[in-house]
Amino acid sequence: MAGAIIAWVIAAVVIVAAVTTFVIGRGRKRNDTGLRTSLMHNARMEQEAELRRGQSQAIDKVRQFGP
Repeated sequence: MAGAIIAWVIAAVVIVAAVTTFVIGRGRKRNDTGLRTSLMHNARMEQEAELRRGQSQAIDKVRQFGP
């Protein structure tokens, strides 16, 4: 009887450990994806800002020297 109880306890611990590992792994992947998306968004915003700076500099030159 005691052996059966021990077997059930071990099985329960293994199942809980597997589920916990799975959930933690999914959470970590989701966070990495969020970070990657955030970095890509920041890079895109920086490129757009650089483009706007270039356009405004070109407009300033046209205003200064004429077309």
